[in-house]
Amino acid sequence: MENLGIKQEGREHREVSRRGTRSAAGSRARLLAASLTALIGTGAAQGLNGATSIDVGGYKLYVECDGTSKKPTLLFLSGTAPMMGAWLASPAASRTDARTCWSTTAGVLPSEAPPRVTDGLTRAEDLARALERAGERGPFVLVTYGFGSQIARLFADRHANQVAGMVLVNPWQEDTAQAIARFFSQHPWKANGTLAPALQDVAFLQSFSRSYASPNGGILTDARWNLRAGDEQTRRAKSLGSLPLVVVTPMLDAFTIAQDTANVAAGQQLWKVLAAQQTKLVKLSTRGTQLFSDRSWDMVQNEDPDLVTRAIDRVLSQVTTTSTSR
Repeated sequence: MENLGIKQEGREHREVSRRGTRSAAGSRARLLAASLTALIGTGAAQGLNGATSIDVGGYKLYVECDGTSKKPTLLFLSGTAPMMGAWLASPAASRTDARTCWSTTAGVLPSEAPPRVTDGLTRAEDLARALERAGERGPFVLVTYGFGSQIARLFADRHANQVAGMVLVNPWQEDTAQAIARFFSQHPWKANGTLAPALQDVAFLQSFSRSYASPNGGILTDARWNLRAGDEQTRRAKSLGSLPLVVVTPMLDAFTIAQDTANVAAGQQLWKVLAAQQTKLVKLSTRGTQLFSDRSWDMVQNEDPDLVTRAIDRVLSQVTTTSTSR
């Protein structure tokens, strides 16, 4: 970690969370009920608490919005994890001080799969279309998990006037696949037997990075998402200027969590590779900040929700300060 200092407005900035979690059982129960309604609903019928399936051109995206506020709307995006696991179970997504929306990309529950493989830009435009048809105009603070960062960045590139800030939780960066492939070429690892959940993640990263450069590689099959094409699109995207941005990075390595002591040293090196890629995202904005969680390997929003809440609060405060000073 000593080489991962983050520059923020001329200062070296590095924060590590060691805070506990807090209870938001009532709000989570309400959100889970709304998600279930969206899952079993048909057509474009409106469900509990504003859950709606929006047709974006032959398939429907899940969009749910709730609450009112003068602040920018918080828009939670889930990457390839179903919304129920990615955000609706997280206290960080239970807000009473801001209007809040949740959405999943095509092929990720509760949204429908597209009829063919699509890239990140198509998905960003699908999101824009769904929000418009749902009557949501923004501006939005985009809060993403995992691969959702690709969609958020492309959405911001095409619809900058609708984006007030970003919080990227354990995000994907366009050079990550190549960096992981280099790591495993230097640190061979073979998955054996029944793997702990954290090591299943490692096995996926290893397999995906190996196939990424092949003619048909870089595709997230279940979601029909050409991630590699989206990576090329984000490379061409503009910087974020002075947009309020917080990148939230987990510090724990998978092998330590899985108690695989023989591979802990390699696991810590892998974590450094992943963290370094996420640090690149901080530099997209002159107001970029990186927060680190020593309680999480992957889903920081569930394993260290207070840190994600703090990241969201930081961006909202910067947005409010900017608006007040204009």
